Amino acid sequence: MTFSHRIPEIFWIPFQKATLIGALGMIVSCNDSDPISPENQFQQLLRDRPQMLFYQTLDGPKPLPEDFPLKKWALDLFRKNSNRGTPIIWDREDPWDGTPGSRSTFLENPIFFRLAGTYTGLDGRRRARSAEDLWWRLVYGLRINEYRTVEEDLYRKAATREISKAEFIKRLTSIQHENMAKCLEIVETIWLPWAVQNKSLSIPSSKIWDEFEPNFEIWFNGLNGDEPYPFKIFGDFYELIDDRMMIESPWRKSLIDAYDKIDTTSVSGGYFSPLKEPLEMKKSFEAKLFDYSASQSKQ
Repeated sequence: MTFSHRIPEIFWIPFQKATLIGALGMIVSCNDSDPISPENQFQQLLRDRPQMLFYQTLDGPKPLPEDFPLKKWALDLFRKNSNRGTPIIWDREDPWDGTPGSRSTFLENPIFFRLAGTYTGLDGRRRARSAEDLWWRLVYGLRINEYRTVEEDLYRKAATREISKAEFIKRLTSIQHENMAKCLEIVETIWLPWAVQNKSLSIPSSKIWDEFEPNFEIWFNGLNGDEPYPFKIFGDFYELIDDRMMIESPWRKSLIDAYDKIDTTSVSGGYFSPLKEPLEMKKSFEAKLFDYSASQSKQ
């Protein structure tokens, strides 16, 4: 599933290579014998998206200190997922469909995670995403994993037609809406107080508050069918899921079949690109999966 709330890329300023080397040195060295550990995966993410190691001030960019609270928050979620058997595996490649971020909704383990390090400007050139943009999308992408069991139950009911298409669309949309509200709480209680104290300009755009309606029913009832999200995208997904029999998990086979059929190229906006992406991502993770299996067998 992709997460692509449109947040302007602001306050991004290129930095000197020497400064970058100094910031990379801030990352605590880790145990290379366990590349799948949550610490290693999170630290590798920061290495692959070095703009996340800086914040912007009126005096220019500064290295992000180790006590930046979102670092601890994110690492705690990496560890939490690992402890409950759903480790997060980071991949440095941008999401294949051009969206800002993605995570696998394949409901298998581990969780595959990507954040786009660049975007295409109006002039057609690729530019680095800002630190605040990447941190915001990291918060959203990590936080929504808290709903994996809810999603699994929802997909199962869709596959067996225990719920209607309209109910499926509304429930899936409500998950994303609730996650958005929780992420805004994190920004307000963790990120913004630190930014004020450190005079940081690297904060999410106020548009995410201005465009967010906290009452889900009011917001959902105000949507129309002109935009692909959520009715067409989730509706097409529902139609492709059926109750095909499979001894171990009939609804899971339905999901796999649906993932393979969805034409994501016809979806404008890049809000949702199910099934093809997890399958494509799994192929790129063969080596990491081997390492993960090996590490599990040693325990």
